[in-house]
Amino acid sequence: MTLSFVILLGIFELQAQQELEIYPGGLVFSRMSDLEIDILTPTSVTGQLIYNIDTARLNYRDDNQWK
Repeated sequence: MTLSFVILLGIFELQAQQELEIYPGGLVFSRMSDLEIDILTPTSVTGQLIYNIDTARLNYRDDNQWK
């Protein structure tokens, strides 16, 4: 039996959802394009993690920029 949980944290202008999916084997972070990340930027906070679907990498927020 496999259990999974989805925590929805908000919805943006482009209908992109911020979510953290928790599975027994690990976590799946919000998946966003560069455009969606740009829209998110004004409300993002230091330490925030997202998966960038355009670069296929995790990005994190550090001070005033995404890395």
